[in-house]
Amino acid sequence: MTGGTWVGRALRRAAQRPGVCLAGAVLAALSVGVIVSVALLPEVGPRAHRVARPARNRAPAYWPPNQDVRRDFRNFAQALSSIARPERAAMVRICIVTYSLVGPTKNGGIGTADTAMAELLASDGRFAVTVLYVGEAPDSIAPWVQHYATKGVHLVPLPDSEVTISANRYATVSYLVYRWLRAQEHAFDIVRFHEWHGPGYFSLLAKRQGESSCSSTTFVVTLHCPSTFYLEGSRRPFSSMNAFVSDFLERQSVALTDILVSPSAFMLEWVQQRPEWPTLPGRTFVQPNVLMPSVARSSSVASTGAQRVPVHELVFFGRLEVLKGFHIFCDALDILFSSSMPLPLGVTFLGRPNFGTSSDSTVDAVARIRDRARQWSIEPIILTEMSQPEAVAYLRHGSGRLAVMPSFVENSPYAVLECLAMGVPFIASAVGGTPELVDPRDTKSVLFAPVTAEALANAVGEAVELGAVVARSVVNHTANGAETAELHWRIAQPDRLVPPELPHPIVAVCIVHRNRGTLLQQSIDGVLQQRYDPMRMDIVIVADGSDDRMSLDALDSLELRLRDLVTSQQLHGAQVIRDSIRSTGAARNTAFQHSSAEFVAFLDDCDVPKNTWLSSMVKVALHTQADIVTCMADVFEDASRPVKVLRRWVPLGPAPDLGMFHNVYGAYAGLFRRKALVSLGGYSEDAGATSEDWELYARAVLQGMRLELVPEALIWYRDRPGSMRPQQDPAGSPALRPYLAVLRPELHNAIRFSHANTIRAM
Repeated sequence: MTGGTWVGRALRRAAQRPGVCLAGAVLAALSVGVIVSVALLPEVGPRAHRVARPARNRAPAYWPPNQDVRRDFRNFAQALSSIARPERAAMVRICIVTYSLVGPTKNGGIGTADTAMAELLASDGRFAVTVLYVGEAPDSIAPWVQHYATKGVHLVPLPDSEVTISANRYATVSYLVYRWLRAQEHAFDIVRFHEWHGPGYFSLLAKRQGESSCSSTTFVVTLHCPSTFYLEGSRRPFSSMNAFVSDFLERQSVALTDILVSPSAFMLEWVQQRPEWPTLPGRTFVQPNVLMPSVARSSSVASTGAQRVPVHELVFFGRLEVLKGFHIFCDALDILFSSSMPLPLGVTFLGRPNFGTSSDSTVDAVARIRDRARQWSIEPIILTEMSQPEAVAYLRHGSGRLAVMPSFVENSPYAVLECLAMGVPFIASAVGGTPELVDPRDTKSVLFAPVTAEALANAVGEAVELGAVVARSVVNHTANGAETAELHWRIAQPDRLVPPELPHPIVAVCIVHRNRGTLLQQSIDGVLQQRYDPMRMDIVIVADGSDDRMSLDALDSLELRLRDLVTSQQLHGAQVIRDSIRSTGAARNTAFQHSSAEFVAFLDDCDVPKNTWLSSMVKVALHTQADIVTCMADVFEDASRPVKVLRRWVPLGPAPDLGMFHNVYGAYAGLFRRKALVSLGGYSEDAGATSEDWELYARAVLQGMRLELVPEALIWYRDRPGSMRPQQDPAGSPALRPYLAVLRPELHNAIRFSHANTIRAM
């Protein structure tokens, strides 16, 4: 790229001033990274003249650049014509679940969007609005509960768990959200989630599986900022388990929701271009974000894009981070202040810091700005603590302020939306969904491309010299708010899920036993107490080399007991197989091979199933046509019967990327369709292995079988010496074999290296 139009003019002026040589001007430009074109330099001497300004390349940089991409996503206005307007007297009950909210958090776009949505719907009069806040709570949430109550919004902080949850933070929040919503017992007609960090995953999963508490609720997910999108735009590595978990939860939220909404067509196209993301739901809409009521009431959209206003202050408006163009802005200031062009009187950084450092973020941000400002002739103002309303007021009420938003990537930035609504002049990068907000007649005046310091310096320099254009908005905010409220009124009529009468297929419960007679009796008691027709249940016990006299006597007694139950038609079938088998996997294979039942469930003799274990998993298998169904587990440390939960293990389900490092698929006490188990070849039979269930789940998912995780703890897992708990072996777990099987051999060592180093770091 050349130095561009404004830089060229600055060089010419510098060269024509007394005491400034052409070489000095060129060196000044080169010192800040500007590539100077000879065509931009003036002729020396009296024949010098101004070079005609070349056309600037400011065309909107939609992603992807392919102009043939169809943008045929419907908006709310189009959808309204196909949804009947209901006749109802009762208010529609809406819950908005969010990590970010104006007030409790120093929010960004998500907090602004959810706050604006809550206040818009509450002010409509037809909606009873609850906000379930799941982010980090301030020292006292009570003042904010009262604040939102004055706006007609019921703010509820997510309650802490009554038990310790063994899971990633984001999975924990999603699970607790599900538990909270389920406890409300059909309290909401509509529940809204954002996809970011997946707070809705387990609730959406439960509805897909036929959970009755979710059947009368319409779920809406808004696509704001997927984690991979953010990391790529921030030039940050995909280097933590948190990123893995967020990515899975977000993708599944999109796959499972009833309705998907994006404020830009760009973000939906981004999803469609990613092979790991699911197909978009049938009801997918593009609808711009709604404004905060305070902004909407004071909006003063420009009537003409031709008017220009003077610029006295440049305001970096956005989070202080790489993604929002912090470094690009500073580099552009280096270019501006190294020239002799008339400059703005002030520079302000308006946004909260987010550099991802371990040190105090505000101190770090101030230090970075002060360090960069050494090359400038102005002492910058740094405002990192303003709330969203305060930041908007700062821009609106200051004279000559030019907002600058040079982001690398964007979905549909609130910063631009608010500037357009309030008539605040701005310069923004033409990325993502930003051009969708600006009237096409004004895009060349307020959007710049590519996202480089030189291009930004050109755009800002021209605005300072000629005045900034006050751009027009594509969005009619009054109509947008009305359409958004009306659609919520109409979609509160979910497809009522009437649970079908499901058959009770025969299930073989296969139990592996070795020298734990007393505990085996507890396991059998748990099986016999199932809320499942016992005449559709077989019990197969494989005594794997038991030689303890007490255990042998207990086994004999159990065999007689089970035989009597079968004889009296209180149990469909029972078998006890005594053998010396070399591994748990081999014993499980022996057990299921001795039954012809359509479904097979596995249990270890030290664990106790809860009474809904079989009925819940069979229901999900039949409802979803799953090949495998797994569940969560409550862990206890006691030789007696389980009473107190030590911790609750919350896995994720079919997440094969995470499953390479640890078992996220579910408890070993899973349910299989017999044909799926036969197709997989059963469990691996390595002697001494403790991860055969993990390996089998991974193999099934990687082969394309359907695995469903029931978001309930359906078994009691006894955590004690000798239990069959999978161990993570950095030297190479057998659970890694399914991954190696689907990769080229020359990649195997890379996978082993990644696996070993990740396990050591966990």
